[in-house]
Amino acid sequence: MLAYLMPPLLAAAYYCAALLGLLLLSETNNIALVWPATAILLAYLYLNDLSKWPLAIALCWGAGILANYTLATNLPLVVMLLLTFTDVFVDAVLAAVLLRRFAGRTELFNSVRGASLFIVLACVATPAVGGVLGAGTISVAFGAPLLNEW
Repeated sequence: MLAYLMPPLLAAAYYCAALLGLLLLSETNNIALVWPATAILLAYLYLNDLSKWPLAIALCWGAGILANYTLATNLPLVVMLLLTFTDVFVDAVLAAVLLRRFAGRTELFNSVRGASLFIVLACVATPAVGGVLGAGTISVAFGAPLLNEW
């Protein structure tokens, strides 16, 4: 029974965390040092079988879009879709794929190598890629210089 409830519970947690992240953005001049929603989805993807990923990803993408609408971020629809796509598919999915590939489930936090891989892959590399894509989206959409948005 819990297996059937997990994807909707994940989406609800993602929605709440995305709201928190968006609220924090308004307090920090749109600079996000952490994005709690990505951490929640990344943990779910890392710990679950690939067969469970598509539903979780789709629900979390929808929850991210809903969170943006809830707070009326005034972003054009295509920009909102691209930014939430980056949060879900680049930051969380890419990090989960890389961690599963390079750090086994038993090694991740049980060794210096595993913890180092987590920091490099999930905390530096994938957020950097997502940041470039997000900044590029804003730059193209609003004509702002890419480095200013980055």
